[in-house]
Amino acid sequence: MNKKIILLAALFSATAANAGLLRVSNVDGSAPYSTIAAAVNAAAEGDTIMVDGTSVDYEATTIDKRLVVIGPGYWLRENGIATEMANAANIQEITTTKEGTELMGLNVYQNVNVEGAKTVITRCHVGGNISIKGGTNNCIIRQNFLTGDVGSGYDHSFYHQITNNIFGNVACKGISESYIAYNTSFDHWGESFWNSANCTIEKNIFYTEDLNKGDGNTIRNNYYVGELYQNITTDKNVSATELPTAAADCGAFAGDEPYVISGIPTGPMIEELVVPASVEEGSVMEVTIKLGAAK
Repeated sequence: MNKKIILLAALFSATAANAGLLRVSNVDGSAPYSTIAAAVNAAAEGDTIMVDGTSVDYEATTIDKRLVVIGPGYWLRENGIATEMANAANIQEITTTKEGTELMGLNVYQNVNVEGAKTVITRCHVGGNISIKGGTNNCIIRQNFLTGDVGSGYDHSFYHQITNNIFGNVACKGISESYIAYNTSFDHWGESFWNSANCTIEKNIFYTEDLNKGDGNTIRNNYYVGELYQNITTDKNVSATELPTAAADCGAFAGDEPYVISGIPTGPMIEELVVPASVEEGSVMEVTIKLGAAK
C-alpha cells in the first residue's frame, strides 16, 4: 500500500460542501453522520457514502437509493496492510433495493440481500449469504471473500457475473444464464450449483469434480485440488498457499481482475483524518489526512 501525508488548508470545509460525498462514523463526532441510515436518508441518487472503519459495529441497514457505499476493507491488521489501530466497517446486515447500488470494502457479518438489478458487490467480506431476489438480473459479485451461498434459491435470477471470489462454499443456487469464473473454494461440502441453469462455469478452483452440476450448465477448464484449501479462515491463509503450476490460470488470483487481499477499495482511501476541534476566527484550519491506495 502506498501511503503519504498531505497537509491541506480548510479541506474539511470544502469536503463538507460537496453534496456528492457523505462520511459516516459511529465513534468520531466530527463526522456528519453517525449511522449509515442517516447518510442514506440525506444522500441523493448517485452519491457516495464513505463508512469509517471503527471498533463499534454498524446496525443492519437498507440502501434504498442508487448509491456507492465504501468501507476501508477487512482483516487489515491480520495482513499487515494497515496500522494496529485499523478497523473494518463492520455492518450487521445490508439490504439493497435500488438498481445500480454498489458496495465496496465492507465487512458484513450476516447477509447481503439484493433486491435491485445491476447491484455491484466488490471487495467485501460477507459472513452470511448474498441472497439475490428472484427475477433480479445483471448483478456483479467480484473479488469478495464469501462464507455462504450466492443466489435466489427456488426463484431464479439471471445474467450475473460472479468472478474472482474466495468462497467458503461455492453454492450458487437459483442462478441462471450467468458467468461464474475464477473463483476459489475451500469447503468441498458446499460446492453446488443446485437449481442453477445454463451458466458458464470455468477457470475455478474446486475441491472435487463431483459437484451438484445443476441443469444445462457448461462446466469446463476448472482445476480440482482436493484438500489443498480446507480449513482456511482468512485470505491471509489463502495467499500463503502455493498452487500447482497447472492451476496458475484458475482461481481467484487469476484472470484480468484478480482477488485483492483484505478487499482494499480502489482509489485513495482516508486511513486517518485529524481535524482541529476549533480555530480562531480568520485563521487557517490545517487538516492532516493519511491516504492509502490499493496496489
